[in-house]
Amino acid sequence: MRVTKTFSGVVATGTNRLFGEPLWDLGSLGLRGATNLAAFNPNGGQPIALTANLPGSTLLATYVDPANLAEMGMKPDQVDPSLVNVPLRDVKVVADLAGRQRVALKGISEVKNAADPSQADPFAPITLADWRKAKGKATIKCGDKSGSVLLEMSGLIPNRIYTAWGIFSGPMPLPMSLGGAPCVFVTNNRGSATFQRVLNFCPLDSVAGQSPFLFIEILYHSDQQVYGLVPALPMAGLHIGAVVHTHLEFPVNVTRVKK
Repeated sequence: MRVTKTFSGVVATGTNRLFGEPLWDLGSLGLRGATNLAAFNPNGGQPIALTANLPGSTLLATYVDPANLAEMGMKPDQVDPSLVNVPLRDVKVVADLAGRQRVALKGISEVKNAADPSQADPFAPITLADWRKAKGKATIKCGDKSGSVLLEMSGLIPNRIYTAWGIFSGPMPLPMSLGGAPCVFVTNNRGSATFQRVLNFCPLDSVAGQSPFLFIEILYHSDQQVYGLVPALPMAGLHIGAVVHTHLEFPVNVTRVKK
């Protein structure tokens, strides 16, 4: 029997987090999650925690949550301080063939030579108001032993790289590339995108002996690159929150936390 269900996207500022508070009850994992976005602190040091009361003009910046580090057996002093409290538009990108040089990029209309490195338009600072515009719908269809997913999204950051992940339950929330690799998409100049994949399972059903499927997570890649079957490379110093940031989540088999 075929089943179709739709789920509305929810803006997030971390895995199972919005303004530092949990979004979903993850069953056996409880309220586990971590923040990966903050407000830029012009005085340096650590960024400022985001709250719903901050003005829309608040400049968004990188943040590495100690809770996320602890999940991987790491400590805050293992994070390069230069990667934290960086405005999202200023996150450095790879600029050499060996992958060792990373530079911040000017906007394409700010460089004079056509061959100079630049980032695509728009390149204005990303604010909290920009972030909160995101919305989307996930349509999941299932047959007897397989399924498909269609994500229709708008209000994302225009002309930028995103990835789509299925989050499963395990010792911690486990991200898997949704529908297999690659799980990459690029928004258009209005911040809209679609993502469609065939699945070899039905996210709506639990299967004995397999990890339960929890929700779909959409990550924004501020460093303009992706990392295959993992969202980031924390063991190489490229941490979640320093180069990738949760923008939308689609709840599938989770319960909204009551406020």
